[in-house]
Amino acid sequence: MDSHNQYYLFADESVQDGPLFSNFYGGAIVPQSEYSEIIERLSECKDRQGFSGNELKWQKVTAKDLDSYKAIVSAFFSEIREGRIKMRIMFRNNKDEYTGAVPKNERYLRLYYQFIKHSFGFAYRSKTVKPFRLRLFLDRLPDTKQQVQAFKDYLCRLNLTEELCESGILIEPHAISEIDSRDYIILQCVDIMLGSMAFRLNDMHLIKPLGKRTRGKRTIAKYKLYKHIYAEIKAIMAEKGVKNYDPKFGKHYKDFPNDRWTDAYRHWLFKPSNK
Repeated sequence: MDSHNQYYLFADESVQDGPLFSNFYGGAIVPQSEYSEIIERLSECKDRQGFSGNELKWQKVTAKDLDSYKAIVSAFFSEIREGRIKMRIMFRNNKDEYTGAVPKNERYLRLYYQFIKHSFGFAYRSKTVKPFRLRLFLDRLPDTKQQVQAFKDYLCRLNLTEELCESGILIEPHAISEIDSRDYIILQCVDIMLGSMAFRLNDMHLIKPLGKRTRGKRTIAKYKLYKHIYAEIKAIMAEKGVKNYDPKFGKHYKDFPNDRWTDAYRHWLFKPSNK
């Protein structure tokens, strides 16, 4: 199978128990055939901003390096607008709680599985295109070895599920890797995107230090970076005719099934079917 029929998916998670929104998952998918050039462009931008050898993370954003983070975010969105990267984010409103007996310690990987299975719209790829291999690069998983192995086994059987049996997807055991985000700039960008959404949707931009009347400098810097990210998202959504995109609700346009695969950027407000 040639590189034009292979994709790399980089995925991460954030805030599993937020005050308003929880269970944040994010991922970026790229064709293997374009991966090297994408990495080269993003790495050059990172080096120009003085981050060579350093890891980009949402938690590291400060007022001092705000402009540098904005530049890197814009470079990442440039790849998204040009169709070389597809970005997806999934999260859950705390009001949409499970009513079924799902142990809390199992929820993390179960939702991760749903994110990978559905958010990129693999089921809606054109049936005329060739089958494809998917290689997964996941930020290190915190669960037990037994739970993680079961999770990976389920992922390898995605092509046997009713929803994806005709999609042509193939995930092999050796193609699921747990990685250190310090070595993968795309995963670092996913971390920034994911962190910004968890930050804003949980109203963390309003937090003031105990005993203080104003917000801290780092909180203000993060909020400014979030607004920069939001402006980039709105620009993409404007192309679909959406004027006032609200990331809390995911989409505000007529959704066609094929959009789930072809859209450059999507949010998914996950609602359990047994809510």
